[in-house]
Amino acid sequence: TGKTTVIHSLLNELDDTMRTAFICSHIESPLNLLQYACDQFRIRVPRRSRSDVHEHLGLLNIFLLDSYRRGENCALIIDEAQNLSVKVLESVRMLSNFETAKDKLLQILLVGQPEFINRLNSQELRQLRQRVTLHHNLRALTLKECQAYVASRLQLAGGHPELFTSQAEEFVYQYSGGIPRVVNVICDNSLLLGYTFKRTFIDDAIVRQVAEDLNL
Repeated sequence: TGKTTVIHSLLNELDDTMRTAFICSHIESPLNLLQYACDQFRIRVPRRSRSDVHEHLGLLNIFLLDSYRRGENCALIIDEAQNLSVKVLESVRMLSNFETAKDKLLQILLVGQPEFINRLNSQELRQLRQRVTLHHNLRALTLKECQAYVASRLQLAGGHPELFTSQAEEFVYQYSGGIPRVVNVICDNSLLLGYTFKRTFIDDAIVRQVAEDLNL
């Protein structure tokens, strides 16, 4: 439902007082997590200490305290969090312990597929679940939102926002279920098919043909 797009939109809106570490790569171990975090925060780790968990934690703590004293906020954003092992998620929980007597030094944003909620609710991750203070679920687009989304994409690309007929948009919504990524695929293929047929607009017949070709 566009979670990674939302992350990038957020990153583009943050000002200079926000320091972020955005991790979207596969994380194999707690050390791997710390290595990525230090790299993203541009923390220099001595060569002799690159495999030392405690050294990474110490350097990260110093960085967060220095940032806090400068009035900066720090955030760790992890995408595809449903793929993290229990050990790595436990390490994430430990990172949430970085704090002063009054404030947290590190804000953590875990972003994942719906099955991530089920993992968080498991008994083995109950301590991490208790640390989650805010939760939001990105739902699929409604029909009106889907229509607005298609029109906006067309306009940004330099096309007419009403290139798709209203019935064609309804079929796009029906076949996509309101999932933006699927909407993109259907519309891209519909535009290509419309160009092949030399159409000046996209109607429901073209969308149905595309949906059939894509086995939707």
